[in-house]
Amino acid sequence: MSFIRYCCVGCVATALLLGCCGPSQPAKSPAAQPQATAPALPAPPPTPAPQQPSQQTLRDRNVQQLIAQVEKAYANGEAAYRKGRVTEAKAEFDRAVDLLLTTGWGVPPLARGSYRLLRNVAPSAHWLEVTLVGRASNRPGLGACIAVEAGGRRQNRFRSAGTLYSQSLLPEHFGLGNAVGARVRVRWPSGTVQEVSAAADLQIEIVESHP
Repeated sequence: MSFIRYCCVGCVATALLLGCCGPSQPAKSPAAQPQATAPALPAPPPTPAPQQPSQQTLRDRNVQQLIAQVEKAYANGEAAYRKGRVTEAKAEFDRAVDLLLTTGWGVPPLARGSYRLLRNVAPSAHWLEVTLVGRASNRPGLGACIAVEAGGRRQNRFRSAGTLYSQSLLPEHFGLGNAVGARVRVRWPSGTVQEVSAAADLQIEIVESHP
């Protein structure tokens, strides 16, 4: 009886040992960890389109450029005239003697509306400039009447300091066309009348004679 009990116990122990030492199951590999990725950068904001200058800004810029061009042309003409280069001086003065029309009360910011440039595009021609020096009358000859005859035509000019919001050109400028000379007649405010002859393309000075 004891023998049988021992055999049963031995069989159970053997079975338990065989169960524990049986073929091992392959170890499961750890699950692959997800790779870390850099966060996506936000898209750069769209580049704003460059702002176009306003019409008023463009007009102001054009006016400043025109003023600079006129001042440069006049300075070049004056320098050429002083050196005796009359033809070059005339060409520079012709570039400066243009007409700028404004709408409103003058230059920016008082101007209103658009500007209009009347550029001298006439073919090259002769000219004459007259400066008055008064003696019995006022020194700049204000109030004098100047008549210039050249090429069969007569031009009359009343010497004034200007009108409302404008200023007269000094000296007085006359276009002579193809004429190479002119006859100048001045009636001074004192009543004195003078007549002189002058060649074209010159700046002349007429001094009031004593009555």
